[in-house]
Amino acid sequence: LTTSYLESLSTNDVSNKNLKDTNSTASKHDREEEIPITKQICSILLSQLPILSSILTIAVFLGKRYEGWSTFTSIYYCWITLTTVGYGDFTPKSQQMRLFAVFFLPLWVAVDGEIISRIAEVFVDREEDRLEHQFLARELTMHDLLVMDTHKTGDVSFDEFLSYMLVAMHKVDQETIDELRDVFNERDLNGSGSIMREDLVLMARKRKEYLQSKSYL
Repeated sequence: LTTSYLESLSTNDVSNKNLKDTNSTASKHDREEEIPITKQICSILLSQLPILSSILTIAVFLGKRYEGWSTFTSIYYCWITLTTVGYGDFTPKSQQMRLFAVFFLPLWVAVDGEIISRIAEVFVDREEDRLEHQFLARELTMHDLLVMDTHKTGDVSFDEFLSYMLVAMHKVDQETIDELRDVFNERDLNGSGSIMREDLVLMARKRKEYLQSKSYL
């Protein structure tokens, strides 16, 4: 379904041109309402501030005590290690500082990775939201209707529309949709297209017959 959508998107230039201004206006409106990206990044940095401050304070204390480093040198060593640059111009010489580095280096790099991954996630989420809004604002074509009409009835039901949109937007895969449809059909015992009280009665009757046949064995 996603492939069909992408193919129709590339061939539907006229529809895309008609919606260009609408999409631009909608995107601008969404950007005005959403949280500024700088505020999101600052929030991530603030959430990591306690552990960063704790490690930095310990490093400055040990650097001064056992290596004779200044505060600036200790902070410089921490940030060079955090960014995994590691120039090697300042290295621990004392056993105490080396022991601290054994625990400090993996933890510092892990914190660095967590911060970078969360910031990257902000950019990825914003781009996904932009593409999703663009997709939802796009006009449907006859090709889309043909792809959605899985029952080949000539029109598209809400069930078909929902399945198509969820798969095309990568909210769920087609296999999951098919599995859920099979589960529904198994419970729709009278074949009415909906689960009714009659289906529950039939299920209870079948369960009772199954238990009785099992007891005879």
